[in-house]
Amino acid sequence: MDRKRRNLRRRRKLAKGLKRTVRAVLLMPGKIPPIDVGTVETCMRFCEVCGIVFVITLIAHLISDSSLIAGLNFAMGLAFFGLMFFIKLADYQDRLIRAEMANYIYIR
Repeated sequence: MDRKRRNLRRRRKLAKGLKRTVRAVLLMPGKIPPIDVGTVETCMRFCEVCGIVFVITLIAHLISDSSLIAGLNFAMGLAFFGLMFFIKLADYQDRLIRAEMANYIYIR
């Protein structure tokens, strides 16, 4: 009986710690300074260009197997997905700010 209680207490403590960790990770973008709208617009334009070049390098890689094209393909893919992540991070920060869940202190 005592062993069951201990196991139940351990499970509850583990679940509570896991919930706290997940919440901290999800609210982490609210603790960094918000990304400016102008920066997001510039990144969106650059992301469009990287996406187009990425598709072109994918097609070129299908046509000819060159290490230069493969390297360019990898670099453009990395840039494209990195910029997509950055834009989504800015969107998520905006949602946290609107929901008043951001802990960043605004000093203007």
